[in-house]
Amino acid sequence: ESEAGPLLWFVNQVAERVAEEFPDKYVGTLAYQYTRKAPKTIRPRDNVVIRLCSIECCFAHDFKSCTENTSFLQDLADWKEIAPKLYIWDYVVNFSHYVQPHPNFKVLAPNLESFATHNAIGVMEQAAYQSRGGEFAELRMYLISKLLWDYTLDEDPIIDDFMYGYYGRGGQFVREYFDLLHECITPDTHIY
Repeated sequence: ESEAGPLLWFVNQVAERVAEEFPDKYVGTLAYQYTRKAPKTIRPRDNVVIRLCSIECCFAHDFKSCTENTSFLQDLADWKEIAPKLYIWDYVVNFSHYVQPHPNFKVLAPNLESFATHNAIGVMEQAAYQSRGGEFAELRMYLISKLLWDYTLDEDPIIDDFMYGYYGRGGQFVREYFDLLHECITPDTHIY
């Protein structure tokens, strides 16, 4: 009941042959869009890393609080049950319009917590890579770098530290704009 089944069948065969010559190496594959749903019967070998991607999710709300993310949470739980090594490929920028406001800062820590509680061995947070940066790119990377070490940290002092350190005396006004953007998010607001 998943396109991941045939893909994983193939990847397992590659991984088996790789293990013969390189027993300490891993083979990675994506659980992405049409292969995101975990297969029912086939299981990844011990040397296969599943990279689960969140690209279809709503990024205005954390995974647990938005009905738009229910299927992703189910896929995350299903992969946790069968994948010995689960890696997350998460998205934190608007790929269609890099400089357009993308008020997703409040979901970063809760989503990292979701990954940790589902036994993820690593997380890659993909942001702007085709340009000089996106909206609040420097702040986003600063905050993410702190949260990847400890997702339980209070984000506000980290954001304030950046705002006043980066923008100087103008930091308070940039912070007001930043807060205004995040106040525009309602339960009916979805960012994909």
